Amino acid sequence: MYKIIYILFLFMFSKVYAEGVSMSLDSRKYENFNYDCPKKTDNISTLVVDLNVVINYSLCNNSDVYEAWSVAKKQIEQVGVVNSGYMPKINLTGEYNVGAVKYKAYETPQSNYNSKSIYSNINIDAQWLFYDFGLKKNSVNHAKFLLIALSESQNAIVQETFLEATTLYFEVLRLQGEFTLSQEVEKLAQQSYSIAEKKYHAGIGLLSEMLQAKTNLAKASSEKIKSEGSLLAIKGELAAYMGLEVNSSFEINARSMSNPEYEKAISSVDDLLKQANKIHPELVSIKAEVLAAKENIQIVKKGNLPKLSLTSSLQVYKKQGNSSIDMGGDEAMVGIKIETPIFSWFEYKHKLKIAQLDLDIKNSKLKKINREINVKVWKSYHNFLTETKNLNAVEELKNNALKFYEISLERYKSGIGSMLDLVDAQKTLADAEQQKNATIFRWNIERVKLLASIGMLK
Repeated sequence: MYKIIYILFLFMFSKVYAEGVSMSLDSRKYENFNYDCPKKTDNISTLVVDLNVVINYSLCNNSDVYEAWSVAKKQIEQVGVVNSGYMPKINLTGEYNVGAVKYKAYETPQSNYNSKSIYSNINIDAQWLFYDFGLKKNSVNHAKFLLIALSESQNAIVQETFLEATTLYFEVLRLQGEFTLSQEVEKLAQQSYSIAEKKYHAGIGLLSEMLQAKTNLAKASSEKIKSEGSLLAIKGELAAYMGLEVNSSFEINARSMSNPEYEKAISSVDDLLKQANKIHPELVSIKAEVLAAKENIQIVKKGNLPKLSLTSSLQVYKKQGNSSIDMGGDEAMVGIKIETPIFSWFEYKHKLKIAQLDLDIKNSKLKKINREINVKVWKSYHNFLTETKNLNAVEELKNNALKFYEISLERYKSGIGSMLDLVDAQKTLADAEQQKNATIFRWNIERVKLLASIGMLK
């Protein structure tokens, strides 16, 4: 019994030791990857799509995101595998044999006998690697940094999906705005044609002006049809990206394409560059890979050093048969096992060189990604500032075009202006409205791209 207590004590002591040298990695931080995914509704036409709905559906139905979650979760299990190296290995072996014994004594036949032989054996072996020059700690660190790298890679994929979904969403809003504008232009063209037709039939207008207005109306109707087709096409693409049927019918919330609040202060580009270097998931991921590569070098080096293990065993056996051979007993042993590599045909040298080259590759990749992210932040920052300044300009352009059209319409009604001037005013107003709509779209996209370049999409 005392031997069993000793083995249990060994197990408990090793657990305490393992917890003392562990990196205290809280894997729960990385386990909750799944979003609270919305349920697909049977009557999808009742779905009102805003940006949050688009992002939720896209993240929950994107195969790349799901794959990244799975890979990161797999690495969590790998951390657990490495951590198990701190624990002792305990094996239980049981054996039970039945046989027959035939004993013959030729000089003393009276000693001959036949009997049934039974042999049973129970053996408990325990081994604990308690000293390896820090190899176990380096192995746990290596697994931990790989987990961080994979987790941040997953974060980067989520942000890419976020950006793509947002771009599609604002593209739908832009084309929806263009379709609405084309309807308004058609309405204005219809109004102009009605006025020209009435003037012609009243004998105070020219046939050429009426035909010109009719041509302008046909052109406006054609533009409306093309705008509607483009809108339906992009809505189908957005539906597919959200994981819905491509022919799904849903309402789109146009609130996001109203006049944005763009007068808010924005950080300097230097501050944004510093922030990107700290939090961008691609940078955090490759930095973790660099740290993992450094730990791998230590793993290779310390893997060539001796290892000390504490071993113990408890064996209970019994043999039954003839009374002369009945025996049994128990045996307990405690010892220290030493393992040290002697010669592996230069395997250590090659492994160390590979680990060092891997670190060089990771450092080179870190510099490349850092440079690319800095360029993205720089370009996105200035593109965003350009579109922000342009919002005031297109607003003034639209107001001037509207006044120009109103004056041209009144001049034509009073017989002072020509149909050519009115058509030109309508075209100027339509162009100004479309330019404003496109500028708001670009402003929204550049804003999101700036956040994505920093790594701040949430």
